[in-house]
Amino acid sequence: RKSHFNGKYKKAVDAHSDPYYFNVTDPTFQIASASDTNAYNDVDLHRTLFLVNDPSFGAPMLIDLFSANSSNEHSYELPFQYMDHYMASEPRIESFPAKQLGEKHGYQHIYKEGEAKIIADNYTFNWFKDKNFYSITGSSSSGDNLILARLGASDPNFNLRRDGLMIHQKSGQKNVTFLSVIESHGQ
Repeated sequence: RKSHFNGKYKKAVDAHSDPYYFNVTDPTFQIASASDTNAYNDVDLHRTLFLVNDPSFGAPMLIDLFSANSSNEHSYELPFQYMDHYMASEPRIESFPAKQLGEKHGYQHIYKEGEAKIIADNYTFNWFKDKNFYSITGSSSSGDNLILARLGASDPNFNLRRDGLMIHQKSGQKNVTFLSVIESHGQ
């Protein structure tokens, strides 16, 4: 629950992620990958995105592989801003009255609306947008959390869009890997 570069704009401008691999020459299989050792003290980040656009799938599929490594334990959170209508998840997310998720680093602008404890080695999250269904299937560990949230908390001018967020949280770990497959299906 801390901003990259501790929220310091100048530090963020002076440091940058390092490209690792990029290839979009084949429209059926595209890859973008980068690493970062500057966003947080003692944490190395590496993210790779694969866009698979094979006609046999019916729609493109995005594979997101994100790892964070540290010599110290941290709580890692991977947010996904999904916009529009949450439909279902496994595990089922229990709703409760919205409350502010945090006090700073952007979390003061997020309402936490529900949560689920993951007890399996994967989860699913489904939503509906513009007459299409979408899903994320992610690898997980027992004890991870899914948080359902929404932008707009503590917004004095009411100018933030009220988009939904799903946050996959892993707590008390040194090294983590988030593997997610995002796909559209049906109408």
